[in-house]
Amino acid sequence: MVDDRWENRTVITNLLQPLGFNVVEATNGKEGLEKAIALKPDLMITDLFMPEMDGFELIQHLRHTPDIADVKIIVSSASVFETDQNRSLEAGGDTFLNKPVQADELLHQLEFHLGLAWIYQQSQSEINSLAITSDRRSDKLTPPSPDVLRELLTLARKGNFNAIVKLADQLEETDTNLAPFTNRLRQLARQFDEDLILNLLTQYGVETV
Repeated sequence: MVDDRWENRTVITNLLQPLGFNVVEATNGKEGLEKAIALKPDLMITDLFMPEMDGFELIQHLRHTPDIADVKIIVSSASVFETDQNRSLEAGGDTFLNKPVQADELLHQLEFHLGLAWIYQQSQSEINSLAITSDRRSDKLTPPSPDVLRELLTLARKGNFNAIVKLADQLEETDTNLAPFTNRLRQLARQFDEDLILNLLTQYGVETV
């Protein structure tokens, strides 16, 4: 993950490391090229506008460096200019990923480039919760405090699904009445479904706009 802004790198790292990816960060194109030569990664995600060496130059160097010339490259940028997007692909990028990064789009691109197949598995507590919900369809989920809901909203917007799962675990430990809510939240987080998480929070008065 090559990006000069730590918060952009953190979003990617927090999303992919819990899934078993080995994520290595670099703060500019020069550092990214050095680490790529040393590590020979399966895939690189790079920003475009960085100090020392920008993303365009990095891609060109990668495509002309033996052993890593065929590395998959996802170009990720907040640039709204179509010329920048086209230029990055012409330089050798494989696909373009808009910022802020949407988890589902990133995972879709990883699935495509790396030949992955995502497998979703429910925990026993989630299965039990679904069974209870099925028997008591009129029951409503008991939400946590407004402050916690706002914290969940912030995490969802950042795509930090791992932190959402951890917070859900903590909430359930402190109040078992929250179990149906936290089970639903964990299920959506493990499916990386930001939209449904935002919809869930909206039901309890959290403003998502």
